[in-house]
Amino acid sequence: MNMRKIIIAADLLQRVRSRCKKKHNAAAWLIACLFLTLEAVAFLNGATAASLHTAFEKSNFIRMTTSAEISIFLDDISSRYKTSKKQILGKSAQGRPMEALFLSKEMVHLFSIPPSPTRLTVMIIGSQHGTEPSGAEAILILARDIVDGPLQSVLNSMNLILIPNGNPDGRDNYRRVNGNEVNLSTNFIALSEPETRAINDVLIRWRPSVILDVHESAIFKRKSLALQGYMTNFEAQFETANNPNIDREILDYSREILLSEIIARVEARGLPARHYIGEITSIHQPIQHGGLSIRNLRNKAGISGAFSFLLENRLDPPFGDFKTPRNIRVRVDKQYCCITAFLDVCSRHQAEILRRSKAAHQKWRETRSENLTHLYSSYACDPARPKISLTLLRLDTGKPTDLSFDYYGRITNRHSLEMPAAYLITAHTDEMIRLFGFHHIEYEIITTPTKFAEGVERIETAVKNSIRSKQSGCVLADTGSLLIRLRQPAGRLIPLLLEPLSNSSIFLDPAYSAFIETGKNFFLYRLRDLGPFEKRR
Repeated sequence: MNMRKIIIAADLLQRVRSRCKKKHNAAAWLIACLFLTLEAVAFLNGATAASLHTAFEKSNFIRMTTSAEISIFLDDISSRYKTSKKQILGKSAQGRPMEALFLSKEMVHLFSIPPSPTRLTVMIIGSQHGTEPSGAEAILILARDIVDGPLQSVLNSMNLILIPNGNPDGRDNYRRVNGNEVNLSTNFIALSEPETRAINDVLIRWRPSVILDVHESAIFKRKSLALQGYMTNFEAQFETANNPNIDREILDYSREILLSEIIARVEARGLPARHYIGEITSIHQPIQHGGLSIRNLRNKAGISGAFSFLLENRLDPPFGDFKTPRNIRVRVDKQYCCITAFLDVCSRHQAEILRRSKAAHQKWRETRSENLTHLYSSYACDPARPKISLTLLRLDTGKPTDLSFDYYGRITNRHSLEMPAAYLITAHTDEMIRLFGFHHIEYEIITTPTKFAEGVERIETAVKNSIRSKQSGCVLADTGSLLIRLRQPAGRLIPLLLEPLSNSSIFLDPAYSAFIETGKNFFLYRLRDLGPFEKRR
């Protein structure tokens, strides 16, 4: 029996036990328990949901489903079940469709504008890297099991937005990158690619309260760690959104409650899991956790008020004796195990997740109570825990070996900024308008020359990458200049994008870095006082 069957059968039997504990309406719960028991038995005997099978399953688990076959499978589910709806989000760089499957018992409310906030909405995206295909397979099987299988109860408490194929070009070309040779997983600042813009648009349009970004990571690093004779050794890793500018209630609840419970839930199913460890390329490097900038999906979503997580499962080495090519059936089962455990924890905490997420979504339109932005964050040595022991695998023997590493687990902040009321942009306005459109940032175009005389801070560039600011008596904004107020839904995002010292700055991107001219005044001004625009809105 494969891992997925064990997981689902155990969950079904747990539901039976839970029903049996209820004391009211004995006949009703007895019938329910009988039904659930029969459901569990049928599943163990191999029953499937209305004969829906992925191309991966039809190939006897030896060939991954192509992008076109994923599209057909989503069409099949959408046409059969009222609780499902396929939506085309856009097209990839090479013209393949970017698609989502929406699952809900309240589809009308899910597609209202804004969506009804009464139910938890969870977005799961897989295979942003084309060489990590198992996430898409697990999400397709999950979709089938939810619409007409042993996981139908999931829709009693939540809506789901499933994007199984986050990189159609990469999947079909078996490339990590998309058709433009861009790593989509780190493109959420520039949003230069149609795939990441489509995903970002989902965040804005449907405001999911929870995000899970599903990845695989190779334990064999041919060009780095392998040269020292080792491979990494893990099965499942989870990371939370961790940028320090994310709403404090979301940060704390994710780290202190949800992360530990998700890991415990996965381990209870027999799969070892841990807090995410950054890529190990040397046995002499310090150990850190996940990236802190908003260039990745989980931090970009977290800034907007979502509980956002990364899942990374083990991608086996290109050598070894596996029952299926590169162990793909087992890899899919492991991802399915982790995703369903994640959903179970979200369901248990749905009330608290909804409350905190709603508050974060509204905070920046109503008030700027948290008036400090941390522009640059990094990891540092943790005095309370200076060392960490990790188990690696020796390449020559395959045996596990414990090694000690310096542990940089503490997040530190530099270049903190008291939030201005707005920013003024006086040049490169066409390029900045395009960027603001990608991020759904509100701006105003100044239609007549306007003088700002109070509270103006001029940003100067004495040497490239050495930025300072000073009070400026006044600035004259010509027609066509841009005013960007921070009291808006994207308010927390704006300084991180625009400030040159931010480690999420758009000016770190080659397409924008040329706008910083050494020795010249920058075209960006902070406005502490909106002057003639103070009462306009």
